[in-house]
Amino acid sequence: MADEEDDTNNWQDLLRDHSLFHYLQFSPAEAERKKNVMCEIRGDLFVWSSRDSVLLTTNLKRMVAYPTKFPIYQMLMCTHDPESTVARLLPNPSGKYIALQCELGVSIVTLPWHRGLQGEFGGGTNKVLCTTVPIARDFFIIHQDSPLLQVSWHPTKPFHLVLLTRKDSTLHLYSLANPDVEEWSLSLPNSPSAGLSMKDPVVAFGLWKDFTFLVQEDSNVTLTPLTPYTPPPPPLLMQPQMDDDCDNEAVAMLVLQSNPCVVVLATTSGLLTHCVYLLDDKDLSDEPGHSKECLYVVDSISFDTEDSEVFPSSLIHDPLYPHIYYVVHSEGIHQVTLPWLLDMENYNSPETTSLTTLKEKEAQVTLLIQTEPGINWPEGAVVVSEPMLGLTLIALTSDWDCIVQPLRRSESAPPVTECLHSPRRLVYESQPTGGGFMEVIRKILGPGTFQRVSSDRPASQAECYKFLSSEIKRLKQNHILSQKKAKEKIVQKISTLKIQKQFLISERSSLEDEMEEIAAMNETLSTRVAYVKENCVSLEKRVMSLLCRQAVESPGLSQAEEWMRDELEGFNSHMHIMQQKICEGRRKFEVCCGAGNTPKVSVSGNQSKTILHALHESGKSIKNIMEQVQGLKEVALGPTGS
Repeated sequence: MADEEDDTNNWQDLLRDHSLFHYLQFSPAEAERKKNVMCEIRGDLFVWSSRDSVLLTTNLKRMVAYPTKFPIYQMLMCTHDPESTVARLLPNPSGKYIALQCELGVSIVTLPWHRGLQGEFGGGTNKVLCTTVPIARDFFIIHQDSPLLQVSWHPTKPFHLVLLTRKDSTLHLYSLANPDVEEWSLSLPNSPSAGLSMKDPVVAFGLWKDFTFLVQEDSNVTLTPLTPYTPPPPPLLMQPQMDDDCDNEAVAMLVLQSNPCVVVLATTSGLLTHCVYLLDDKDLSDEPGHSKECLYVVDSISFDTEDSEVFPSSLIHDPLYPHIYYVVHSEGIHQVTLPWLLDMENYNSPETTSLTTLKEKEAQVTLLIQTEPGINWPEGAVVVSEPMLGLTLIALTSDWDCIVQPLRRSESAPPVTECLHSPRRLVYESQPTGGGFMEVIRKILGPGTFQRVSSDRPASQAECYKFLSSEIKRLKQNHILSQKKAKEKIVQKISTLKIQKQFLISERSSLEDEMEEIAAMNETLSTRVAYVKENCVSLEKRVMSLLCRQAVESPGLSQAEEWMRDELEGFNSHMHIMQQKICEGRRKFEVCCGAGNTPKVSVSGNQSKTILHALHESGKSIKNIMEQVQGLKEVALGPTGS
């Protein structure tokens, strides 16, 4: 456990001093950034750079696996630059796309599939080209006075986007398969199409299953299904009623994906209101003015700040625990825990008594990061949920300082597998395709773009001529418009292909340089191999010569020396036999010459001389033989004996 904590602290320290943030700090164009321009997908951190219109990314898991190596970052280049300043990054639940929310449109960046050895995109190159598709480009070109307010991925359709425009308060649904074709639009309350005034326009929305919660400036919340041709319903009733304060305007909204869902409303006074969406609740059926659908206000909290004008700028959900979320404001970041939300899962069970028991458990507010308002305030934050990295909060300040705050896991929370909803769920559906480029051009130039001629023809020839001339004029205009639109598409495609061509040319030049380096390395290796072969041949020759010298200089016996060795062995055997005979003669002599039985033998003088002479000669011969034996032994032993 201690080693894991050390590894976690190491990557967090490396991230604080990462070169990515140093690059952004010295970018003068980064002063125009807005809101949250940072996101995280399974251990990959993405930050938008408005100076170069690129996504800067770094792999956080690489810092854990290789803590001693210098952390690097990559640039993901867009094939189509965003139309305006990027305000927010929205990762797709599948992890394949990132939506760039701008004031006048949305761009979808497709992340590359290929990764390198250390988990880097595009095999580890510094710059990687990513396909970028603009969403609703024609709509925002026509409606320049209707900026984009909020964007969100559809909860049940992973490749669809829900857009909310500011001026007309209308929801638009677009698909990645047909990015320029609107599938349907939904007019919200207080929109011009609904016939109501714009006194309290819609400021935010939150998605839950196939429904959307809409909040207006006066904190009225409306629930609308995500289906076309739906009339705007009246606002939901809040019970108990909230205080009607004219200064208490809603600025942000968050829908916690629980069952039943919880709606969090943030106002300009710094008040956070937690409401539970109920449908025909038994506890509220007896109260006056009760409706089938309502929002039950569980509690309202406010965090302590030095400035009374500080209000939440954004609300961030926790990726693991549905009862925790984070509040980002100009003085720091707070963590809000709702312990009563864990009891709401069993609300419909017989064990639960009443909604009033939920108020017994108060919400817990914890200050995680504190900054100085007006000097250095948090611009955005993201919660890392990768198990390898641990639960961590990463925040960016107005000076592009990176603040990394480890988060403690909730002890009262259920395991991750038991959570009712996780925003980081994996979606393995196939990517929708809308045909090739030629198919798009055919649809633009095809007859389906023209309107049919009316069958109600006039009777007179003059009216018929007038009608035909007007129809021909209209057809010419439609034809010219379609040709113009096709030309724009072709020019756009040509510019994209030029960018890709330049990128591929640079990649080809880099590959050619690498091939030249590999060829040079191959030549050096071939020369080294030839040198090693020559050394091996010379070493073999030296070994053979050493073996021959060893065989020559080793002690060996010639044929004469072998004969002498055999004679010595024969002499030794004869000497042994003679010693045995001498011993036998001595025994016989002792027996014959006993003390009392020894006969006296008389020997004459000549006989004694003869015997002495024979013994003397025998001794000499034995001495000579012994000297020869000793000499042969020395010769036979030679250097080995010494």
